[in-house]
Amino acid sequence: MIFDVNPDQVGRLDEHQVVDLLRRLISAELHKNSIPLRSGTAPAQITIADGGDDARVSWSGGPNETDWLPSRFTIFQSKKGTTSPAGLKAETQTKSTQGTNAPKLNDALEEAISQSGAYVIVTPTPVVGTNVDRRIKAIWEGISDTGNDPSLLSSIQIYDCNRLAAWTNTHPSVALWLNALLRDVYLGGFQAFEDWGRSSEVSAKRR
Repeated sequence: MIFDVNPDQVGRLDEHQVVDLLRRLISAELHKNSIPLRSGTAPAQITIADGGDDARVSWSGGPNETDWLPSRFTIFQSKKGTTSPAGLKAETQTKSTQGTNAPKLNDALEEAISQSGAYVIVTPTPVVGTNVDRRIKAIWEGISDTGNDPSLLSSIQIYDCNRLAAWTNTHPSVALWLNALLRDVYLGGFQAFEDWGRSSEVSAKRR
C-alpha cells in the first residue's frame, strides 16, 4: 500500500492519539465485517474512571471473530509507555485492592469473563518475543489472585506498535489518516478532507 504505516510511527503517538487510532481501527474492522458500528465504543475521555477498559466491542450474529477482534465481546485496555508484567498484573484488579490479601477483579475483566470474551492490552511501545508471554502470564496470575478463572476468557492478547501497524495497514483509510496526522509523507491529492480544508489555497478561496 502506498501509505503503509510502520511501528515507529505508532510509537510516536500520545495517549489520546492511541485511543483515537484504536477507535478508528475498531470502526473500520466492524465495517469490513458487516457488523453494526454501534457494536464498538472507544470514548475520548480517557481520564475518567472506566473500570478497566478504554474500548470494547460486543455484537451478535455474523462472525464469531475477525482478523483483529478476537471475540464477539472484547475489552481493550490502552497503556502508554513501557508495560511491565507487574504493572499489567495490577491492572487486572481494582486500585483500592491492589497489593492486599484479597484483591478484587476490575469490572471490565469481570464482565469479559462472564461473557467468555477477550482481553486485549494496547500499547504503542514494542513488546516482542518472550516479553509477550511474560505479560500474558502476569495478567493470568492477576486474575487468578482474585479467585477468578482466567481460562474462561477466550483470549488474552498484547497489541503493541508492531501489531497496531499491521492492523492499520489492513485499512487504507486509517493508514491515510495516521500519515496525515504525523505529516511524515507528502500526501498530495490523497489528503483527508479536514487537511484539505486547512490548506492555504482552500482557505484563500473561502474569503
